[in-house]
Amino acid sequence: GSGDGDAVAEIAALGPQFARAFEMISHAGGSVARIDPYYGGYKLLVLFGAPIRREQDEINAIHSATELRRLFTGDFSIRIGLAFGSLICGDVGSESRKEYTVMGTAANMAARLMSQAASGDILLDNNLKGRVPATVMTSQQELSLKGIGQAVSCYLYEGVRDDATSITESHLLVG
Repeated sequence: GSGDGDAVAEIAALGPQFARAFEMISHAGGSVARIDPYYGGYKLLVLFGAPIRREQDEINAIHSATELRRLFTGDFSIRIGLAFGSLICGDVGSESRKEYTVMGTAANMAARLMSQAASGDILLDNNLKGRVPATVMTSQQELSLKGIGQAVSCYLYEGVRDDATSITESHLLVG
């Protein structure tokens, strides 16, 4: 059978971009909780704030998303969904095989947003949008999300406004 170790080995074989991506995620305070096959590619579940909560987890998640988008260009398609909310987290499984995972509405919302995002897009849920500085530029969209319903408000990330009272993206989003 194919296990998580097989997926990690396959991803590692795809090139040095993945090693850089995992390093960047870790440096920003995130952790890769799960790697799953997904429609001819892979879906990563990346956590910020679990198992350890850090100051500016929300900004660090957006920064990581923008860096991932920069790492994977050209023929590689990347779609990102980000959500904020309470989750049930912990080790699940038996003594012989445990896995740290999360369950809850925010994890489901992030997965649904990712599945609806166009290649290269970063979609934020309403909860996350309410927790980021006003300098984070987005445009509101209404989407129908599987299992959640029609006309769900989400936000397409467009960058960070650079004006006299704010700082640029490269400074604002550094963890």
